[in-house]
Amino acid sequence: MPKTTRPRWSAKTDSVEVFFRPERSLAARAAGLVWRWRVEIVVVIAAVIGWQRLTAAVPTWAAVVMVVSVPGTLLGFAPTRRLILGHAWCVITRHRLRTCLVQIRTMNHAGRLPVFLWVRPTKVGERIRLLMRPGICIKDLEERTEHLAAACWAQEVRMRRSRRLAALVTVDVVRRNPLVPAVPSPLVGLASKVKRPVKPQGRGV
Repeated sequence: MPKTTRPRWSAKTDSVEVFFRPERSLAARAAGLVWRWRVEIVVVIAAVIGWQRLTAAVPTWAAVVMVVSVPGTLLGFAPTRRLILGHAWCVITRHRLRTCLVQIRTMNHAGRLPVFLWVRPTKVGERIRLLMRPGICIKDLEERTEHLAAACWAQEVRMRRSRRLAALVTVDVVRRNPLVPAVPSPLVGLASKVKRPVKPQGRGV
């Protein structure tokens, strides 16, 4: 199987590391691309099929009104809005995290990235479960937490390994801290200090 080499400069050993990455077949690369973009592909296919069936049942203007009003209604309620936005951020975080791992070369010498097992929303952001391939451990990720947080547009990134299996690593992407109280506006205190003019009371006749 043909191989390609990719050099990488190692600051720790003052040397150049050469990665031997086997070329995957076209079918394998296509399967990997479909798997990574599976959510977007399903959404697009469902939207196209739904639009065709909707326009076949009702006039076009009515279909446009329904397409605009239904998402607006779902996003108008807090529970459904949190559900939709939470899963949307999961898809974005998975893509951003994988791109960051590629750019910072957090992979083994065969060019393999950690396996993304699942991603789910949390109260503060998203949680990703990774399976480390041979040649990668949690130490490789702990040294790049700032890179991961910047790539995911988050405040910080925390991670921990499983107690039973060192290859299982949980990555918590923190976007907000619900324990931090809201900062009051300085205009509130300013408004309380402003003395209102006292209206003169009229004298009785």
